[in-house]
Amino acid sequence: KDPRLGSHVTITDTRVTGDLREATVFYTVYGDDEDRASAAAGLESAKGILRSEVGRAAGVKFTPTLTFVADALPENA
Repeated sequence: KDPRLGSHVTITDTRVTGDLREATVFYTVYGDDEDRASAAAGLESAKGILRSEVGRAAGVKFTPTLTFVADALPENA
């Protein structure tokens, strides 16, 4: 529901450590630098809610911590 995220954020990849303690989420943002900064702030502020949803859906004992990384692949392709 965060307007900073809207429909222009796409999750491109995720990587989870073998012990399921940490997850890195790669994302891209359709727009300019201001949109990218806004989306990064939105993801950071929603990190707790997103982590709760991941834990609920995954059904594992420990919910991984989430780290969001802007994926540079589309810009470099």
